Parts: sequence; C-alpha cells; structure tokens
Amino acid sequence: MLIKHKGDLPVAFVRPSIIGSSWRDPFPGWSDSVAAAGAFYLAIGLGVSTMGIGKLTNVGDQIPADFVANNCILAGAFQARNPEV
Repeated sequence: MLIKHKGDLPVAFVRPSIIGSSWRDPFPGWSDSVAAAGAFYLAIGLGVSTMGIGKLTNVGDQIPADFVANNCILAGAFQARNPEV
C-alpha cells in the first residue's frame, strides 16, 4: 500500500531483525526499553539472572540499535541521491 500511495515521495524500506542494545552509540549496551530482549539484558546486567535457557549452538538473531539507526540514515541518504527525486 505504501508504494501504491506514496506519490512522488521516495521510499526506502529498512527491515531489521530483533533490535538489541547498542554496540557503540550513544554508549555500549544502551537500550531504551526493558521489554523483550532488553529485559533479558537488564536481568543479566543486574545479576538477577546468571544464565539463559537455550542451546550453545543457536544464534540470537539480533542487531545493535545503533546499526539500525545508522542504516536508516544511509537509506534516506541513498534515496536523496536518486536522480528521480
């Protein structure tokens, strides 16, 4: 629907997986929420939980929040350089 109704407005889609704590910015480990993965990070950081349930061979599909923010900025910059804009 967005593509259908966007008119002349350039659109870029950024679809990250689960957004986790930051890697570097504004500081390592920053999170703005204690929901979902943030609650797990908080419990581990405070020492309330000392382990998680799972297999050591499983991969947690998360991306740092600052990576997502930077990619949103880059997606907008890329669209702004589009000669059709």
